[in-house]
Amino acid sequence: MKPRSAIVCVAGVHRSGTSMVTEAMKLCGLGLGPDSELIQPSYSNEAGYWEDQRFVQLNEAVLAASGGAWDRLPTFPPSNGRAWTKKGGLGLLVGQGKELIASLPTGRTRGWKDPRNSLILPFWLRAEPSLKVIACVRNPLEVALSLQRVGAVKSNAEGLALWQQYNARLMRDAARERRILTHFGRYFSDPTEEVARVAEFAQLEISEAVVSNGLSAIRPDMRHSRFWDCDLADFGADDELIDLYRRMCEEAEWQLQTCPRHQPSSTDEVDRLFDRLEDAHAQIYELQGQMAGGPDDYRRQLGRIREIVRSEIPRDADIAVIGGGDPQLLMLYGRTAHNLTQGQPPGSGIGCMALLEYARSCGATFLLVPATELWWLDQYRAFDRHLRQRYSLVFDDEDVCLIFDLRESTTESAQFAWRELNHALASADRRDSERVILDWNSGVDLALRLPDLRIFSPLGVGDALPYLDGTVDVVAIGAESTSARQKEARRVATTAVISCDRDEPRAVEWKAKPRPYLPTFSLIVADTIAPAPGSTIRATVRQGLDGEILIARSAATSLVKAWNATAAVATGEVLVFIHPHALVLDGWLEALLRTFVAYSDAGAVAAKLLYPDGRLHHAGGVVSSDLTLADVGDGEANPVAPAYTFVRSVDFCSPALFGTRRSTFTAAGGLADRYVAVGPHLMADYCLRIRKGGCATYFQPESVGVFPATQSAGDEEAQAQFARTWQRKLKPVRSAR
Repeated sequence: MKPRSAIVCVAGVHRSGTSMVTEAMKLCGLGLGPDSELIQPSYSNEAGYWEDQRFVQLNEAVLAASGGAWDRLPTFPPSNGRAWTKKGGLGLLVGQGKELIASLPTGRTRGWKDPRNSLILPFWLRAEPSLKVIACVRNPLEVALSLQRVGAVKSNAEGLALWQQYNARLMRDAARERRILTHFGRYFSDPTEEVARVAEFAQLEISEAVVSNGLSAIRPDMRHSRFWDCDLADFGADDELIDLYRRMCEEAEWQLQTCPRHQPSSTDEVDRLFDRLEDAHAQIYELQGQMAGGPDDYRRQLGRIREIVRSEIPRDADIAVIGGGDPQLLMLYGRTAHNLTQGQPPGSGIGCMALLEYARSCGATFLLVPATELWWLDQYRAFDRHLRQRYSLVFDDEDVCLIFDLRESTTESAQFAWRELNHALASADRRDSERVILDWNSGVDLALRLPDLRIFSPLGVGDALPYLDGTVDVVAIGAESTSARQKEARRVATTAVISCDRDEPRAVEWKAKPRPYLPTFSLIVADTIAPAPGSTIRATVRQGLDGEILIARSAATSLVKAWNATAAVATGEVLVFIHPHALVLDGWLEALLRTFVAYSDAGAVAAKLLYPDGRLHHAGGVVSSDLTLADVGDGEANPVAPAYTFVRSVDFCSPALFGTRRSTFTAAGGLADRYVAVGPHLMADYCLRIRKGGCATYFQPESVGVFPATQSAGDEEAQAQFARTWQRKLKPVRSAR
């Protein structure tokens, strides 16, 4: 009798149901390793990833070492090649893979999940020849659409190409007898049989109770889109992809879904069908309300919100909801909806901004704020200002809800003008009193857009103001104001005059430039950023800053080497590096550059990094006496607590977002490419090297980014490399905690 245990990995292209299948198998008894190592759920995968971050980090290192990435095929040496057995490179990584597998719980079937497994099966089969592969299959169009929703690809063509790359490699590298193909659709058409079939392949103990446990991982709301298999050709799939999908469906025992005989003949017919579906939703909501009971007022309020969403928000929208965890607020006539926060609200306005912008990067197109949650905007005034300046308010009734359109509705010039206005207000010398704006028939509802500031209008009419020279911080006027009115506005303003047109600020005229000289910069971004390298970054750079945006081409090399190569051709005085997974918030670049002016010994500057849920991730790093690394403030609920709001010296900065003088970078020989992964040890090594040359590393709290960190400062190989390099060189230093 064969032993009821095995080693398995779950593979399949991203968004093909790998998380759902892994959760089902875990509930059936699959050992995934300690919960503390599992990547936490996020907006784009609320049910959980079920990925062990140690395996993910190793997979990324293997891809980097073999010239690949999550969206680029790697190249491995022949199976008998010496590279597999060398002490360094792939040989070293194979050893790490064996150690990770050995760390999984023993005595039962154990394994791990990561879609990247599909691309690097030769590596894992080298580490564990008996490995079994659970390969998840889903309609290529459904995968492509889901990838677009989370911002991973920008078109159907890119999504289909990624599907083909992953699955062609998987079918090539996983032997038929060592794999099972499981189709996403079967978990909704015949879930009991499919869970049992896959669990049997994984050599899990099978019983009715075990299978029932596995079924709890399957939720119909996880299936946000559905295409007929015959739609593939209509959406540009080539014959090779269609043939691959058909072969995989046959092996997965999934019957191809043919098109219905009677398809709608026109757009009007489609709309009528959607209307009938929404009417059915309305009846369901009414019945659910009657069954659930509860206060009548709340049920009526919920009904009003749903009807407003039905009339104001497109059917294909992705809605982020500030809902306090109420699942009924996510039932919005079939529209995709997610809770903006999975737990406690962020501890600060900037944390709310991080939460929102990360949701946008994952595909959210609207924000719904019910009346019961409007306290967010009162409590976090900076967040309120961020929303009202940046996004259109498409529905405004504080007795029911607010709805914001998150699709960058303001023009680029208006966004720059708002940044200039905010900078003017921040520059006003008002230490003992609040800043003041005079709204002189500007045509903009400044009180709505700037809810935390004092705004007033002048008494009387005409082109004269009854105020002394230089007594108002900022004066806002209409773009069509007479020359006499413009002159009068300049007389009264101390900092700036704002010209407004069509409900937006259009130009800022400074009375005196308050900002000092700022160095030129070279902003280096990776070519893996979607939708286009540098496009979203450029929108956050204020006008008047002098610099360039360079693309680090990492297609044929590691990101570290790509950064070094790009820095070699940069011309800016300051090099600014942004990790492909990092987001930045307004004002980040100027604050970073300003630090190099204020501190002549600054060789590198660390930004403040937040997790996507608004908690603090990094406020500089410290190197302990035993050469272990730590992020200051990691996990702190309030990222604007006093300890994290002033510039100070630190030991190292995060690779997610940092700046360094080009002269310092060149003198230090760049980043050490002996570190395979872009992680904290790479940066600690760099910052310690420039410290030996007399340069300090500073933390700048006003330069803020968002980073969904997956790497850990405890990576054993990187830690060992760092210790070997510095244990004799590094003198005891005072940690900047």
